[in-house]
This record gives sequence, C-alpha cells and structure tokens, in this order.
Amino acid sequence: MWLKLPVRQLFIVILTSVLLGTGIAGIARYSQFAIQNLRVIPASRTSLMLSPTSKPSTTDNLPINNPSPTTRSSSTAQLSPTYNSSPTNKQVEPAQNSTIASNTTTSSNNPANSQTIQMYITSYGYDDNDDGNGHYGTAVIAYPKSDGNPTLHNIATEGTGTYNNPITIAATVKDINAGVFPIGSIIYAPYLEKYFILEDQCADCGNDLQGMQYHIDLWMGPSSTSDKTALDNCESNITRNTNIMLKPPANLAVDSTPLFQNNQCTAHLH
Repeated sequence: MWLKLPVRQLFIVILTSVLLGTGIAGIARYSQFAIQNLRVIPASRTSLMLSPTSKPSTTDNLPINNPSPTTRSSSTAQLSPTYNSSPTNKQVEPAQNSTIASNTTTSSNNPANSQTIQMYITSYGYDDNDDGNGHYGTAVIAYPKSDGNPTLHNIATEGTGTYNNPITIAATVKDINAGVFPIGSIIYAPYLEKYFILEDQCADCGNDLQGMQYHIDLWMGPSSTSDKTALDNCESNITRNTNIMLKPPANLAVDSTPLFQNNQCTAHLH
C-alpha cells in the first residue's frame, strides 16, 4: 500500500502517522501521569482526612501539657490554709472575749470576783420560819447585826431589794463556812431584779438541792404573821432553778415592788 501512494501523499501519511503515534504516546503518557496524580490526590486527601486523627493525638497530650489541673490544685492548696485559718480565728475570739469580760468585772461597778451560778431557789416567811429550836412563826435570824455580824438587820426583813436595802436570805452552814455565801455578802437575783443579803441559816437547804450544787432561801413578806396559804402559794411561785449573781455590781436593775404584801403575792418575775 505504501508503494502505490504518491510521494506527497506518502509524506502526508508518514507525517500523520508520526503525529498520531506521538499523540497516542502523549495521550498514554498523560493518562499515566493522570493516573499517578489521581493516586496521589486520594493519598493527599487521605492525609487531610487523617489530620483530625492528629488532633485527638494532640488532645490526648493536653492533660499532660495543659497546666490547668496543676494550677487549680495549687489554688486549692493556697485556699486551704485561708479556710483553715477561720476556725483558728474563732478559737482566738473566746480568749478575746474572756479578756473583755475580765476587764468588765474589774471595773468600778463590777467586783473582780463577780460571777453567776445556777442554783435552786426557794422562799420562806414569818409563818414557816423557825427560831432554830423548832418554834415556827418568828422573824429571828442567825446573824443579826446586833450580835456584831456584818449584816444590816436584826430580824428577817424584806427590804426594797436595792443594793443598799437588800432582802434577807438563808443558806446552809456548810456553804456559809466555805465562803460561798459569807455572812453579810450581797447577791443578786436577775429573775426578780432584787438584791439579797446573807443573814440567816437554812437547815434543809443542804438536803434538797434539786440537782443543783447550791440551795438558798429568800425571805418574803412582813416580819409578822400572814395568811399561810397565800404565803405558801407565793413562795411556790418564785421557787425554781435559776441564775444568781455573787458579788454583783451595785448598779443593776431593781424592781422595788414587794414580793408579798397584804396577804397578796406581788412578786414580778423577769
């Protein structure tokens, strides 16, 4: 077939064949290059898709490299001493309060040894008072002023209840001799707002304490006979376990209303 063709046509055929051959080879090479590129592109895309995998890897490293947990625990450690210091301050406060209380008791209106003690309180009057020999209906007291005692009265007396005009009280000989209630000592009953003075003995007070360490008996009413039932009821009205102040200051509140008068219970409880 090549021999039958003219030279010009033969040249064209050869040139065309060459071009076609080159084109085919070029196409083949291009196809191979494209295929290679196509292989690379998925690989690069896979690499990009795998890059999130590298993020979890970084995230996994965060607890190690992130200082936040350490900082928080350090802050907590710093806060703990501050928190623990509060109870310490609270423990110091009672000492400060004790100092204040001590300063208060040493002021001019508060004797140094002033103290408040809970005790059992009862009351007695002319009709149920005895003279120490079993005779009732008397105002006799164990420590009258006339015998040289540091007291104010010669008989049991319900004064107005002020510091300078206190009311007679009685206590056990044991407590008197022990110095708990010295003869002529003044006490104060907050629940009655009255001052009292130790001038008598109470034989039964040591046997009836009602769970308290001390028992004192307060005088009420006139130094003469009264309606016994009314007197007994009034005595029962003020009987109780309550706080009593020993060696009190002289300027505390006073209710000057009598405890018992004209066969009537007029005691005010505060």
